[in-house]
Amino acid sequence: MSVAFHVSEAIKLGTPAGPPVGHPFDLAVDIGCYHAIQSGHRVAYGSMLRRVLREGGYYVLYACGPRKLLGRAVGLSPQETETLLASDFERCWIRAGEESGSPSYWYLFRRRLSPAAYGHDSPRTSGKAG
Repeated sequence: MSVAFHVSEAIKLGTPAGPPVGHPFDLAVDIGCYHAIQSGHRVAYGSMLRRVLREGGYYVLYACGPRKLLGRAVGLSPQETETLLASDFERCWIRAGEESGSPSYWYLFRRRLSPAAYGHDSPRTSGKAG
């Protein structure tokens, strides 16, 4: 097993402006990054996850719930988090907690497989019950 650690602005990972990613990762872990990204950059963060995480790979996320930090709104509700990731990730589980009197959440997501990964028909689009 090889392990690679990359330090970069998260949204630049795997782009010419950031560290190269030789092959997609099996696992991405985010403890405290996604919930602090300004709302205008959250779509770019989701794009980064699609670039660096292989289909079927897992994404572990720790995020605080909505709150003010130093006068700035940070955090995401579970609904916001799932909406932002829903097109490419399925939620495996969520665990609610608390940090300093405010809600926080641990998530496990799995990157969806593309229809090509299923062969010629995706179980989600073939109309067949399974």
